[in-house]
Amino acid sequence: MTEIGSDNEQALAKYRHLQPHIEEGIPLVQLAEVSSISERTLRRWLSAYRKEGLAGLKRQNRSDRGKRRKLNEDIEVAIRQQVSKRQRPPLTVIHRRIMLLAKEKGVPAPSYSLVADIAQSIPLAAKALASGDETEFRKYEFVHRQEASAPNELWQADHTLLDIELLYGKGQVCRPWLTLIVDDYSRAIVGYYLCEGAPSAINTALAFRQAIWRKADPEWPACGIPETLYVDNGSDFISEHIKQVCIALKIRLIHSMPGRPRGRGKIERLFRTVNDMLLAELPGYLKGDQSQSRPQLTITEFTERLETFITQTYHHRNHGTTGEAPIKRWSEGNR
Repeated sequence: MTEIGSDNEQALAKYRHLQPHIEEGIPLVQLAEVSSISERTLRRWLSAYRKEGLAGLKRQNRSDRGKRRKLNEDIEVAIRQQVSKRQRPPLTVIHRRIMLLAKEKGVPAPSYSLVADIAQSIPLAAKALASGDETEFRKYEFVHRQEASAPNELWQADHTLLDIELLYGKGQVCRPWLTLIVDDYSRAIVGYYLCEGAPSAINTALAFRQAIWRKADPEWPACGIPETLYVDNGSDFISEHIKQVCIALKIRLIHSMPGRPRGRGKIERLFRTVNDMLLAELPGYLKGDQSQSRPQLTITEFTERLETFITQTYHHRNHGTTGEAPIKRWSEGNR
């Protein structure tokens, strides 16, 4: 019986071989030269991915399915760290170091071809990001290069700890976290999630799910599947779950440079708008961590206020940069 987990792992492994070609345009013939996968096989996988996404890669069953020895997690991390160094050693040197490390840990050593496969699977942008080479990274950072030219071309996602205290449970008080997903072209909010705990991969996934699906409220038409999702380097945004969702939906996932979040100011300004235009008028509002009034709203009640603010106020107010109301700009861009 085939397990879903093994299907996903196999499909992701194939995608990682294709990733440099899909995201960076590296020819398949070059990928074949540094891996154990033939160009013909890579082309077959690419065709399946373009037709059916990640599901197409799951269906390419092999006679040796499930028999391949799983690489030790510490060894794989060590390989990726070596490959991502600013002054990357030659692969032969990396392989020798990894063999010694495997011997020390008492685990099977990977072959040279497997080390090469892992090295090649790391996108150029990720290598530049890990090495801290901002000049190189800027070549690949989508948001730095251009503005979105149409709705659903680029979405941004981020979290913030709101400046308000709410009630939950049996009279308990919390400061909620808000996750927002925003369409870069129109500045329309396509999805959100509110919770009393710190953001997690599940919270992000729930916000993303709402963003993709059509809303019940006809006043909120913004939805769809973006070409690119731009996020920071929080643990929830780099989780395997979010990566798999983006791969399955053919969404390009880009992380901002740590400490240099180019393009992130747009969503940060939106958080300030929520704070100034909504929170400041509500009971429980915090100013400089000082409560301005006693909290009275429950999370459910605040969620209703927030959604009303999004659909009836923010979406219909002309944006300071675009000069148009976000929902009007989104709707007209989709005609």
